[in-house]
Amino acid sequence: MGEENKMKNRALELLRGISAFGIVACHLNLSAMTSAGWNVRALADMNVGLFAALSGFLMWKNNRNDSWVGYAKKRCVRLLPTYFVWTIGYVIFGFCFDLLVRHGINPKWYSISYIPSVLFKGNSACHLWFLIALLYSQLFFYVIAKYVKGWFAIGVSFVGIIVIGYYHDNWYTYYLLRLFVFLVGGYGIRSLLEEKVESNLQKSMIWFIIVAIGIIAHYGFSKTIPTFIRDWLVAIPLLIAFVYMPIRSERVGQIAEWLGATSMGVFLIHPVITAANNIWMPKAFSAPFGAMAVLIDWVVSWMIAFIIASIAIRVSWLKRWWS
Repeated sequence: MGEENKMKNRALELLRGISAFGIVACHLNLSAMTSAGWNVRALADMNVGLFAALSGFLMWKNNRNDSWVGYAKKRCVRLLPTYFVWTIGYVIFGFCFDLLVRHGINPKWYSISYIPSVLFKGNSACHLWFLIALLYSQLFFYVIAKYVKGWFAIGVSFVGIIVIGYYHDNWYTYYLLRLFVFLVGGYGIRSLLEEKVESNLQKSMIWFIIVAIGIIAHYGFSKTIPTFIRDWLVAIPLLIAFVYMPIRSERVGQIAEWLGATSMGVFLIHPVITAANNIWMPKAFSAPFGAMAVLIDWVVSWMIAFIIASIAIRVSWLKRWWS
């Protein structure tokens, strides 16, 4: 049983690492300039929901016996210090970037409303909203988790993503609700499987085939089905595929663990890297940018973020803010 749990944990760590790689593609400047970039971006956004579904999956096992107060305390201690440290860092980075690169100060720096939006909505950077929105989702869902589980939770998640797919009145509410229903879906999968799941290559491959069909449908129905619904149909089966995936090779397992350990650091630092790449990449490749330019931009951005995160988690006083 110990070996079985080790394989499952390594598979999920690998999934976390792959998700971080996918999220990097969400902020590539070249994406907006080429059809190849938009095709990458169309599927890359799915990784944000996948991260939330994975969080819901782990939430069932790790915290189901805590009181709400105990759970809230653990999550706040885990997420808020990291959130505030990186928020301060990105406020400073954003101000300096505007001043030195854009040669002007954005009017938002003079707005009183910008401070609460930074503190409570993650507006200091293009991605920190995820951390605070994840905390909100986890704290709210924990209150009702015992009533929303199994097939019911998966159904609520799917119906929720359909409803949200047509809601665009407020971008923050839109993304917060999307993250929430992915979290509910991941929790539903874990509560449905409980402790019964065992690594099974055949089942894993079946679910990977379903994922492949979902990816084909993601592009084939791009004009008729809202993006978030298509994301759900890829992300949820992908999570299940990795739940069943056996990782018996010690070498592969170690790589999986390392990718998982650096995934939060890659997520946190990657906008700085993509911002730097956004300056020189358009000069290195002339428009219209082809698929190769987008791929180079993506891989280079991830590799730099991965190397920095790998170094950071090996430094004792930095690890707390990077993992």
